[in-house]
Amino acid sequence: MTCDQPNEKKVKNPFMMKLSISSTLAQVPQQAQVPNHHINARRGVPSNFSCESQGTPISYCIWERPADPTKNLSVIYLEFSGDTRPGQQSKKPGYFLTGDGLDKGQCGLKINRVEDTDNGVWQCTLLTSSGSQRGQVHLSILQKPSAPQYVNNVEPMYEDTKTIQPEKITCYSTNGVPRPKFQWFIGDEQITSDLSPLNETTAGNSLYTFQELRNHRFSFKDHGKKLRCVVVHEALSDTDMKEVLMNIEVRYRPRSVRSDGREVDRGIGIQADLGEEKVILLNVSSNPPPRVVWVVDGKQLEQGTNTELFEAIPMRHVAPSVYEVALKIKSVDDEVLTKRIELKVSNDLGVADYVININSSSSGSDGLSAGGILGIVLAILVLIILIAVGVVYTRARGLLCFKEKSGDNHSTVQIDGKNSEVGDSSGAENMGSGEGGGYPPHSQTPPLGASMKVNNGANAPPPAPTIPPPPLDDDPPVYTNGSGRPVKDSPV
Repeated sequence: MTCDQPNEKKVKNPFMMKLSISSTLAQVPQQAQVPNHHINARRGVPSNFSCESQGTPISYCIWERPADPTKNLSVIYLEFSGDTRPGQQSKKPGYFLTGDGLDKGQCGLKINRVEDTDNGVWQCTLLTSSGSQRGQVHLSILQKPSAPQYVNNVEPMYEDTKTIQPEKITCYSTNGVPRPKFQWFIGDEQITSDLSPLNETTAGNSLYTFQELRNHRFSFKDHGKKLRCVVVHEALSDTDMKEVLMNIEVRYRPRSVRSDGREVDRGIGIQADLGEEKVILLNVSSNPPPRVVWVVDGKQLEQGTNTELFEAIPMRHVAPSVYEVALKIKSVDDEVLTKRIELKVSNDLGVADYVININSSSSGSDGLSAGGILGIVLAILVLIILIAVGVVYTRARGLLCFKEKSGDNHSTVQIDGKNSEVGDSSGAENMGSGEGGGYPPHSQTPPLGASMKVNNGANAPPPAPTIPPPPLDDDPPVYTNGSGRPVKDSPV
């Protein structure tokens, strides 16, 4: 009788494992599934990334970050065998296996505290029953970019499109990882056009990221504002310097503007009352400052000029490149209303002319005076009288007459100077249609314009034959003719 020896636990031979791994790695690897190929991480905080075999159990997983002599980075090599459970640390401290587990086809890596040495491309290698798979993850350590700067300040810009604008204004920042982006503003209004793509260049040990504002047209509304270049990067905090400013100077011809910045029309209407003192005020925007001249009926009034009717008040600076110009009318009267008042503002870049039209509701030049209203009333009265006289005259001549006779039951209507009488139609019931009297047949309709009389006189047609009531059964039928005499014979 023999006894079976107890089963001994088989111990894996490390040499055979290395040989099996080397044999598998020698095969052409397939592509592993990598959920995120680019990871941005901050220094001192955890970072996670993963490599998957699409559900096939993983017997061995390797993560490595190759050496980079240019950055003084040595190789990092991490191994996780099939019996390693999620959350277990690798032989190198600070690196842990994460995910659902190797048996579920996931080999995730957690770096507990990211350092500069972790920066670079990480490669994963998965060994499965069907062969090997590989994938890559690019880990970038976030690095704050420097505060933005302009390459240089620009000369004053001109609104006139015929004048050359600055070709470009360049804003740059250095050493941002990943590279930063820029936003441009004029005051608080963002610029979304005329911007170049982001560019990079190196100088010494610094990496420069820059963008250009190219051939942008500046208007007079931009004068005095700030051109802002703002750097945008996820590593920047609220306390970091993020923008650089440049004063915008635009040179442009003068123009009168409203409070909202819109230009005023060249013809300006002003309402005033007779006897009123009126001050004409306009805001003029100009850079360089304007020369102001008022012109009244061709006579120039320089600033400070004082006449019997007008005073040209000196202009006043009220805002950056905005000036208030004024002309005082000492008393509005009919003489002032007839004068042509002009304003001329000019500088080295152009001139603007404005015509001032003064209207008064209490003058004859605008609206109706009492005399005008009285004239209209008299004209209406004269027209009414003429119409009444015309009606009386027309009826007296018989040209237009509507007359009704009592007891005769008919009306006479004058049409084109001829009378047509329409009589009582009660006798029409007894009218015949035979020859000699009564109405003619349809073929003998009287011509248009002929008179037609209808009455109950001697010219009436003979009465229609009378049909007596049906006879009794005992009496023979009796027939009568048109004269009323009986006829014994049958009408057949």
